[in-house]
Amino acid sequence: MEKRVWLEKRGRDPAKIRELNLDNCRSTSIVGLTDELCNLEILTIVNVGLTSLKGFPKLPNLKKLYLSDNRINSGLNLLETSPKLTRLNLSGNEIKDLETLEPLKNFKNLISLDLFSNQVTIVENYRDAVFKTIPSLKYLDGFDKNDRHVEDSDDEVDWGEIFGEFEESEDWSTTDEEEEGNSSDEAETPEGRINMEKMQQTLKQQNNAEDSPLKCAVCKHHLSISPIVLNTVLGSICGRDACKRLASSQGTNYRQKAYEGLAKVLEFPCMYKENGCKKVLPWNEIGGHELICEFVKL
Repeated sequence: MEKRVWLEKRGRDPAKIRELNLDNCRSTSIVGLTDELCNLEILTIVNVGLTSLKGFPKLPNLKKLYLSDNRINSGLNLLETSPKLTRLNLSGNEIKDLETLEPLKNFKNLISLDLFSNQVTIVENYRDAVFKTIPSLKYLDGFDKNDRHVEDSDDEVDWGEIFGEFEESEDWSTTDEEEEGNSSDEAETPEGRINMEKMQQTLKQQNNAEDSPLKCAVCKHHLSISPIVLNTVLGSICGRDACKRLASSQGTNYRQKAYEGLAKVLEFPCMYKENGCKKVLPWNEIGGHELICEFVKL
């Protein structure tokens, strides 16, 4: 990393550098970054192999820090020398519990936090707990407290347009009350139950098909990791980290709560099926399994 830092400086005065990219250099710890980068605002250290944040310098003007796809599992208190931090991306690391995130409550300016593909995301009430821990936080994994995307609007997208067998006029939207209180009024009627069973049956058939439309437009794996969004440029996108990052960079994303609700009756193969994994698990278990699957490519 030290050599990469030297190359990226390109002979410039460290105090005048505003952005620094150290992606894909190899190091298990912070080496070569110093307090001289006092006006640095954006720092990206993605896919480096970091296991520790020891040695992280005092960067008083740092606003955006990208540390995704490393092996960090603790030590977030070492970032406290960057009090102006507004966005922190820790996706694809090894953070397992909510206690590890406790130091982030001291960041009064932190607005956006990404934790995709960390085991902590499968902890019960994960989202509520993180928002409670970090009072300043507005967006977690790209969505606010009400599950609205950063670029989202009030408009709902009808999944009938994606699944041609369903009528376009059919209202698949769900309210917070319906999610908490089990089912909608329509579902409580005989006609509602029949419609719901028909949709679930069709989803099962499509999910099991080799050319299933229930696959992410980016990674081509099943739409089995939440949040599921419909991106106006790319199409249906799963919640895997790389897919979310790409979807966030273009178009507008709409959370598909209707699909997520119906997907609870489905079982999905592991994304590492082609590597030899034979696991087929329910919606609420497949994400946790993929984080620790023995067939993941290292």
